[in-house]
Amino acid sequence: MQDHLFLHCPVVREYWNANASVRWLGTHLRSSSVLSLFRELRNNVTLPAKKIITSIWSIWKTRNAHIFRQSPVSSMGIYSRAFRILTEWNMRTRLDSLDVNINNNSLSKPPRTMQVAWTPPTPGIVKINFDGSVRNNSGSEQLV
Repeated sequence: MQDHLFLHCPVVREYWNANASVRWLGTHLRSSSVLSLFRELRNNVTLPAKKIITSIWSIWKTRNAHIFRQSPVSSMGIYSRAFRILTEWNMRTRLDSLDVNINNNSLSKPPRTMQVAWTPPTPGIVKINFDGSVRNNSGSEQLV
């Protein structure tokens, strides 16, 4: 079913072909299955991975809107949703990369990040790792 929904459904096929020809994707998909598409994305750095993944998400959301709210399905609707999601994602990640100080209207570079690698404990020792993140004034936090 997933291969049909994401690659072979007539409306979805029209979406992939139209967007390859208008250069939004910049390429025609040659994958015959979703699994081979993800393998191709992993191995081919020239494919527009964000656009393809956003397209797959848009196809899924369009399908759900059709099933649960009887919304119409069209290749242009899939494109509009994918474009909007990707635009919002790009804007959000750009904003997150800036440390905005509202009090004095200044922008500064984001704090430096440091790569830390996990090392296994010596035999007979149990090691428990956890990580957390909180963004000031965002109302969200994460703990892993």
